[in-house]
Amino acid sequence: MQLIISLIVLFLGLYTFFAPRATKLKIILFTTLCLNFASFSYVSFGTASKIVILFFFISELKHTREFFSYIRNTPFPATIWIMTAAAIIHIFTSPHINNPVTVFGFLVNDLIAKYYVIAYIFVYFQKENDLFSFVSISYLSLLIITGVGVISLITRTDPVALFSLSENGSQFINHESRQRIVSLFIYPFDYGYASLMLLLFMMYAKFNHLLDTRRFYIALGCAIFGIFFCGCRTVMVTSCVSLAIFFFFHYSLIRFGWYILLGAVAIIGAYSFSPKVQKTVDVTMTAFDPEAKMEKGGSSTLKDRTLQYLTTYDYARKNIWLGRGYRFFENDLGYNKNGDGLYSLHGKARNLLGLEGVMMRMLLERGIIGILAYCIFYILLFRYLSKLKKYSNLDASFGIATLVAFICYGNMTGELGSAIITFIFAGIYMKSAAETEYAEQYSPKSRQAYIGDININGNDHNGNIDNLSSEND
Repeated sequence: MQLIISLIVLFLGLYTFFAPRATKLKIILFTTLCLNFASFSYVSFGTASKIVILFFFISELKHTREFFSYIRNTPFPATIWIMTAAAIIHIFTSPHINNPVTVFGFLVNDLIAKYYVIAYIFVYFQKENDLFSFVSISYLSLLIITGVGVISLITRTDPVALFSLSENGSQFINHESRQRIVSLFIYPFDYGYASLMLLLFMMYAKFNHLLDTRRFYIALGCAIFGIFFCGCRTVMVTSCVSLAIFFFFHYSLIRFGWYILLGAVAIIGAYSFSPKVQKTVDVTMTAFDPEAKMEKGGSSTLKDRTLQYLTTYDYARKNIWLGRGYRFFENDLGYNKNGDGLYSLHGKARNLLGLEGVMMRMLLERGIIGILAYCIFYILLFRYLSKLKKYSNLDASFGIATLVAFICYGNMTGELGSAIITFIFAGIYMKSAAETEYAEQYSPKSRQAYIGDININGNDHNGNIDNLSSEND
């Protein structure tokens, strides 16, 4: 079965050299949602979605000049150069990045299939031409991953493990304290987080009249199933924060207050009448109890997390500006050396537990320089969304909610496999808002000068057709 999946991924990757750009983006979206479980040990950067994105990146290298011309008045040139510079510094200061294979895998994981993705979507996505098909693919993918999740819940088995593609799911499904569904993902956290991203996108589709009421409620039920039955407190908290952020930015304070009140009533009602909901809420709230016991295999309380940060700083202060280098946690401290996660750690390193959280790992391995690059990246994006909000409140609000969700999730559990799906949808919201800005503020002629040498309709200053967002190359 793994050979078949490998051939499918290889075909999809090679097809990006011949497919129209819109089709390429759809392939990336579908691969990210439905082939997330496919990980290949013979590739240094692993997952199917990253392999497809790498092929996409290579296929578009010939358009690099036009690409940067298109985004020159957006924050993306700055975000690209900042994260690229930070990555290069990390390569030269990390003793474990010491051969071409490791360097290549790191660049794919950290740049090409991560921080660059939001810029790809911003340039190549067109709301008028692509949004409906993106909604259709997302809706279908949501039905697929929910169907697999339901089968897992009923049978208490991991369908992916049955095909010998990953054993992680079985470990989570049969967890001693609570059952966690992984669906078509490697981790249950990512299944729940993907369900949240799809929930937001289905809401966005409903606002844009691309989903009828019946299909919207089906999508709503599927997304809530994933958020709830992934069994992860982080996803529950992130979902509440993200939805609250969206309603806060999109509606007036009075209306926001009513939505919060209705949400609280719904949660109280579900807690009172559903033992499953009651158990889930109780387990979630233990994260804020300083006396709660840590769940085996990870950090669960604020007390544990505080100890993690203090221990991280203690290790990082030996090279506070640049950190201790790539994979210091695994290669030098020995995390999962014997295949048993944090139990391979010794001495004070045991306080690091699973080193959950982006900022924590950044401080340990990349130091203050890495943290500054990380913060500047998101500051620039939020600043741009704030500017776009006056042109499209809906798009900007969804974009802000998506990025806030990712930051919360990444610093509570770690980013795991959530970066690509986040930057795909965040890029869609930002591009849609930017198109509204262009339509309202600029005439077709001045719009061309504003966004660069290539305008949205595909004519450059010399009258040549070279449309970065078009269906054809």
